[in-house]
Amino acid sequence: MKDLGGKFYTGFFYGGNTAGAVLGCLLAGFYLLRLHDLATATGCAIAINLAAATIAWFLARREPVAAARSDVTPVTTTAATNAEKTRQRTLLWVAGLSGFSALAAEVVWTRTFALLFGASVYTFSLILAVFLTGLAAGSSAGAALARRWPAARVLALCQLLLIGAIVWAAYSVAVRL
Repeated sequence: MKDLGGKFYTGFFYGGNTAGAVLGCLLAGFYLLRLHDLATATGCAIAINLAAATIAWFLARREPVAAARSDVTPVTTTAATNAEKTRQRTLLWVAGLSGFSALAAEVVWTRTFALLFGASVYTFSLILAVFLTGLAAGSSAGAALARRWPAARVLALCQLLLIGAIVWAAYSVAVRL
């Protein structure tokens, strides 16, 4: 696959993938399960996954495989590389904790809205679609911001913005609904 602007933007591709998940969630929840049974919805998901895998397979065959670089020398362990490894581990832990709290929030939202709107496929589909839309938009925006700022700064900014978003969402549910 060709680089986009000199970099391979995994965040943009993840955002596109997640946008597809939003469409699948809405298609399954509001069309397939409403008019058909679970077997039909599952068969549709299998067919779409096979089509995506086939397209990816043929696209991958069109691209040449990069040759292994022989000019790379092994990096020796120094205090600087150890500090960088510690920093990377810390960032991974922060990202993991953020993902954990996001999934926990999704469960809380699902249960809260199930109390308000009833425990139905529609409620779950809407909550999942909104959650996945946020993931898609966030990963695309994060990829754009990571071009300009270090990843640690972007992650810190996202966590700070989440504080305000969580307060606003809790207020909206408690007062407005």
